[in-house]
Amino acid sequence: MAVVLKHSTRCIVSFYALQEVSAFCSNANDVPCFLVIVQQQPDISDDLEDFTGLPHASPQVLLFQYGRLMANASHDAITAAWLAVQTGHPELF
Repeated sequence: MAVVLKHSTRCIVSFYALQEVSAFCSNANDVPCFLVIVQQQPDISDDLEDFTGLPHASPQVLLFQYGRLMANASHDAITAAWLAVQTGHPELF
C-alpha cells in the first residue's frame, strides 16, 4: 500500500493533515509515502483526479495498492490512526 497526500500550502486544515500523515509515515517504515503540493505540482494533482475519478480536495489522502485506489479521505478525516487502520498497522496509533 502507498500513501499520497495532496497538500495545499494555503490551508490550515491541510497543515494539520500533513502533520497526521507525517506522524504515520515516520512510524510505518514499510509504507511508501508521497507528497503532492498542489500549488507546485498542479499537473500531478490533476492527473490523480483523472486517474481516481475523485473530485479534487485539498487536503486529500489517497491509498493505492497495486495501482488501484483502495481508500481515500479528506480534510478532518485524515488522521494517523485512520491511516494505520487502512494500511493494516492499527497497533501504531
